[in-house]
Formats: sequence, C-alpha cells, structure tokens
Amino acid sequence: MTGRKIAAHCAERLIPCSLELGGKNPVILLDDADVARALDVLVDSTLASAGQMCVSFERLFIHDTIYDAVRDGLAKRYESLPMGVRCGAWDDEMSVLTSANQLAHVQRHIEDAVAKGARVITGGSARPDIAPYAFEPTLLENVTPDMAVYDGRVSGQWCHCTASTMSKTRSAAPTRACTD
Repeated sequence: MTGRKIAAHCAERLIPCSLELGGKNPVILLDDADVARALDVLVDSTLASAGQMCVSFERLFIHDTIYDAVRDGLAKRYESLPMGVRCGAWDDEMSVLTSANQLAHVQRHIEDAVAKGARVITGGSARPDIAPYAFEPTLLENVTPDMAVYDGRVSGQWCHCTASTMSKTRSAAPTRACTD
C-alpha cells in the first residue's frame, strides 16, 4: 500500500521513482521440467546470501507429477549444504543471517506456519553450534494464506512448495503465484 501511495504521489508531479518492494518471487515448474537443472537453480536462488535478497525464490508451484521428486531432491540438497562463516572457507555454501533480530524474525515466521499446519520437510531450526545467527535451510509444505510466511517478507533461507495440477497453457498456479 505504501508503494502505491508513493508512486501515485510521484506520478502527480511527474517525478521518476523506483521502488524496492520486495516480493515472494514464485517459481512454476511444469511436468516437463528438467528436475536436476531445476534443483540446481532452486538451491542457488533460494539460499544466496542466506535468502536475504529481494530476489530470492520463496514460493514454488510444482506440477503434481514431479512434486515428490522436486520436494525430496530439494530437501536432500538443503541437508547436504555446508554451513558456516569461516574466513577464507569458500566451501561453505550456506551463510548465516545478519542479526539476532533477523534470526528471531525468521524463527517467528516458521513457528507461526508450523502452528497453523505447515509441515517442515527439512530444516526449521536455529544452529547456534555453527554460528550465532545460523539457521538451517528450511523447506515447508502445506503453507496457506493465513500464515505469515505466505505473503509476508521473511528474508531468510527458506521456501515453501505447493503441488499443483496444471497444464502448459492454463492454470491457477500462475494467477496464485502473481496475485496472492
């Protein structure tokens, strides 16, 4: 709502403006998707900078015929990632959150989702044994609109997946992905 007000105010005065509005960045995978390639892209695009970039994927709409393969493959990849913050340790693929406040923010959103019926496929916990603000890469399913993670800005290393029966030409998934 604030972005709309600012854009309208600028438009009235013909002032150019560019707004960083965040987003939920959906992914839609059809039944003919190359699952191995999709997994490579999903890991990189959900976890870069510990998921704290405005372009990180958070919502995955996956054709039901490949859903299990994508969900299980992504969980396996998340579980195998080295985490850490060691100086010069370029083999750490998963970084940590920026602050105690950000860690608490991510935890609240995940806990809210679980309390309202979301299922944690993998992750979902802080890892103080690794670093003060470390949080496991988290994959959720059964996320619904009443959960804060559904449309709230979380900015952490997590995403949720939804099975969807869809055709290549028409589906509810693109509409949900862009309007929910």
